[in-house]
Amino acid sequence: MRKSRVGWVMLLLLLLAAPGGWAAAPLRVDLDLGFDSNYVFRGSKRGPFGLNGTLTLSKEVAKGLTVQASAWNYLPLDGQFNFGEGKYAVGFSYRPPLVGRLAAIEGGYSYFDITNRLTPTISFGGDNTFGRDTQEAYLRLALDLPGRPSIDLLQDFQNRVGTYFRVSAAKDVDLKGPWALGLSGSFGLDFGRGVDTFRDFAWRTELRYELGQGIGLMAGLDWWLPSHQVDAGAGGLRLVPSFGINLVPRY
Repeated sequence: MRKSRVGWVMLLLLLLAAPGGWAAAPLRVDLDLGFDSNYVFRGSKRGPFGLNGTLTLSKEVAKGLTVQASAWNYLPLDGQFNFGEGKYAVGFSYRPPLVGRLAAIEGGYSYFDITNRLTPTISFGGDNTFGRDTQEAYLRLALDLPGRPSIDLLQDFQNRVGTYFRVSAAKDVDLKGPWALGLSGSFGLDFGRGVDTFRDFAWRTELRYELGQGIGLMAGLDWWLPSHQVDAGAGGLRLVPSFGINLVPRY
């Protein structure tokens, strides 16, 4: 069953990438590779220093409607060199005719490919599926306002059943020459997994350097303030430095 669902996501990736796809709009490809000092998921520490990568394909298939598929994987670098966790997602972004300049409605499905590899390091029992995969549906309202605010509702319906509600905002600041600064923050609430509503607050500062058109380097620092129930070992704050590379070719 797991391989079947992952297969559908990968099939959509291939269809999006196929020449002469569904619409004349160009295919956008995003590839991110990076290293994080810890793998943190919504405030919960799940793994040690590791390599993670995301491949995302997106394409406008009708006026105001974009579809996308993505694959993300995390590989702990602790000497064992075994796969840690994966996430495969399909979704859409739609801009309604009357409000399309102000907001986008997004939604989709995510499949979490989880192994026993991380079971001993997960800080929050409500997220620990002991190696069992799980699934999630999500909805998002993204507003084209200063600060790019967005509201997310994510519902897990399999092995870590519960609801996650998040409000976030972000801002990019152009610096001198090829340098840029990215600032973002989020506030999350959790229901149904043993958390007393508040789950996490996160703040990210990211310094970017553009090497050329569509390719850049990044160094970031995440400030996680998780609930004590989600990560008691954080002592109220967990810092996660990261660095990586981003590639955005268009076809």
